Amino acid sequence: MSEKILGRAVSVWLNQSEEERLKTKAQSFGMKPSALLKKAAFDYAPNITKQTDPKLLAALARIGNNLNQLARKANRGGEYDPIQLEHIRRELEGLK
Repeated sequence: MSEKILGRAVSVWLNQSEEERLKTKAQSFGMKPSALLKKAAFDYAPNITKQTDPKLLAALARIGNNLNQLARKANRGGEYDPIQLEHIRRELEGLK
């Protein structure tokens, strides 16, 4: 006969709303709240490999290049092109 050996108890602080949600969700799966928490903690594998949109990367590269050009010019004491600066601002706004 297989016997479960219990380890240590772990406490989780929840507000009243969270506790009710946990109980309701556990009940809907036919589980105890502690079993649901264990399953969520140990059986969940988050997707941590996110793909970045190549178009977004290209847009950021263009903006970075334009900013670098303006910074170099300003650091040499030269005048910057306000039209180019406005173009960069609009591109940044478009990324939001």
